[in-house]
Amino acid sequence: MIMETNINLGTLSGTIYHIRRNEYQHGKVASFQLATQYYGRKKDGTPFCETTYHLVTVWESESVKIDHLQEGQTVFVEGRWRNISYEKSGDKIFTYELFVKRMQILTV
Repeated sequence: MIMETNINLGTLSGTIYHIRRNEYQHGKVASFQLATQYYGRKKDGTPFCETTYHLVTVWESESVKIDHLQEGQTVFVEGRWRNISYEKSGDKIFTYELFVKRMQILTV
């Protein structure tokens, strides 16, 4: 018997930008853009750097203190990808966010 396994896991390491903090009945949450870089070479050999911004959401826990997050910090995050949608100018926009389960601040 063959068993199928589906895995939804994302790991990123990058720099925090545009932090939004909110507080709800269930606790504090922060959403931010995490910038990651990809370095490569073009066909002609010249180097390039491509920056990608990822939407990241993290709830405060014993190991993650939302108030300690600052723009410009480098962090490692691990979690699951979620598909989210919202309305903008009458159009429905679909995007993905990383819903963090573990996070480590790499720089202060």
